[in-house]
Amino acid sequence: MQTKIAVGKLFLIRKSSFDNLLIIKKTDIAFFLTLVGFLMAFFGSATVWFMWPLGNFYTIATLPFFILSWAISVNLKNKIFEWNRRQIATLVFFLFQLYVIIVNGKNMNAVIMAFFDTSVIMVLMALNDEYRYLLGKRLSQTLGFILLFSIPLYLLYLVGFPLPSFTMESTNGIYELSNYLFFVADGSGLELIPRFRCIFNEPGHIGTACSLLLFTQIGHWRKWYNILMIVALVMSFSLAAYVLFVMVIVGRMWIFRKKIALKLIIIVGMLAAVVAGSYFYNDGDNMLNQLIVARMEVNDDGELAGDNRVTESFKAGYEDFLKSGDILTGRDYSVEKYGFGNSGYRVFIFDNGLLGVLMYLLFYLSLIIGARDKRAAIVMLAVAAAVFWERATGMVFYNIVPLFISLYPSLDKKTEEPITPETEQKK
Repeated sequence: MQTKIAVGKLFLIRKSSFDNLLIIKKTDIAFFLTLVGFLMAFFGSATVWFMWPLGNFYTIATLPFFILSWAISVNLKNKIFEWNRRQIATLVFFLFQLYVIIVNGKNMNAVIMAFFDTSVIMVLMALNDEYRYLLGKRLSQTLGFILLFSIPLYLLYLVGFPLPSFTMESTNGIYELSNYLFFVADGSGLELIPRFRCIFNEPGHIGTACSLLLFTQIGHWRKWYNILMIVALVMSFSLAAYVLFVMVIVGRMWIFRKKIALKLIIIVGMLAAVVAGSYFYNDGDNMLNQLIVARMEVNDDGELAGDNRVTESFKAGYEDFLKSGDILTGRDYSVEKYGFGNSGYRVFIFDNGLLGVLMYLLFYLSLIIGARDKRAAIVMLAVAAAVFWERATGMVFYNIVPLFISLYPSLDKKTEEPITPETEQKK
């Protein structure tokens, strides 16, 4: 009896076997492309100095990376993306963009940009749990790597060590910065007390970015990159960032189901000691007292001394706005009329009206759809509300991305590790 051998089958290599021979897996390539897209969205929305040339068009550059990532991963067994009901948030975000365009009378170019901006949210909502957590980790590591060079160089700058630099001025004329590559410093000469900015335009920006990224890293704050972000946050001397970080610390304990009463007393005691020390040290002539503590004092009008989020001209305009019929849809905000430096909830309401505030609220409520940990969702909404109150930048990507990542599924109470589909299968 003769045995027939199919010669062709001898040289047949299964696709799955070939994929196993690859040094870099397709899944890793797809996620890397996704990461690059989100890094551009994160730093672009924060308008760090090296993203200035792209202006508001940085989301156009993210799209090719997202498309390539999607094309590579669509047929993979371990999928990076999955369609789910969280895409409701994508729809709400797009409707908000259209609302702003209509209210402000913008042209068709703004509509096209709204599609590009919305694509970032769509991809973010489609990330599965495992890769959403990994995205937060990689974003934190990237900023940590920058800080690894930025902080030592900035300290050398403070002691007068000569470092090469060049002057940059933003296209809108708002910022004039001395650029040292890994950090920037005020180049206008108007800053009396130097504050750490890293690669961001303002100290408050790096402080807020660190606070929100640390929110995604609860349970891992001893990692080198998270320690560097804590140091950068402290060096920013940003009151808003400090408040956010305290909220994140308290929220972290609550999410982990820890008894927080005693720890809250300890935290309050430590803060009180720091405040008292800053008040008496050098008769209050120190950065901590001048930039943080003194701003928390209440003046004769019952307002915080540090409530400098808006100019006097804007305050007058805002009071007039509240009494007008524009309160529903907002009024056109002009930097030329009200000056530079206005921020916070009043600017958002002035610019977008009560309908804009409603859509802002709906967007963040839609983000928590499908969240497994109710406590994480509540803390996220509280932090998002604080961001809205202080800066009203909750609709920019460097705020949205970490806030959404913080909604990662429940944390294992024993290991303090995030619960992924893989860890659930092992149980």
